[in-house]
Amino acid sequence: MNKQTKIGLKRLQVCPFGIDNQNNKGEDLEYFSNLHEIVYNKNHSALALALTFTNGLYCADYGESEAVSSPVSVAIQNTTLRRTISSGKFTVNILASSSEKVYLIDLPFPQDELSPFYRFRVIVRDVKSKTTLGSYDLRFISEDEYFEHRLDVFIASELRSFSDD
Repeated sequence: MNKQTKIGLKRLQVCPFGIDNQNNKGEDLEYFSNLHEIVYNKNHSALALALTFTNGLYCADYGESEAVSSPVSVAIQNTTLRRTISSGKFTVNILASSSEKVYLIDLPFPQDELSPFYRFRVIVRDVKSKTTLGSYDLRFISEDEYFEHRLDVFIASELRSFSDD
């Protein structure tokens, strides 16, 4: 049996939200980001993921493409405490005529895990081949930490522009 994966993970983006009020999260990718530091909000109760999968059997030049279907698991791990806090499985189905497909999924995020002291990793695996398709490290930060970071970035850019003159 061939255990090679026929799908790939091109992009993984995140969007924290509150299940009760959705924080304006829609089916629109504009709410998803590549940020690895998310401002802590006590209303966050889930993490939405935008996953762009690629068809490893897609061949645009020869018209010999094949459809792919593979079960995928997604888990959020608290890497500080070394435990999985949320997980899910679904099947990725990409038609032969497509090179990629975007899936939006939500994973509950336990409130007691929200802490600026913990670090997290989202891991995406192809269940059939047991291959890790990708991972994404993140942590929650306070509004003060975010402000300090933005201020540091601003000062650094101003110093760079001053030294270029």
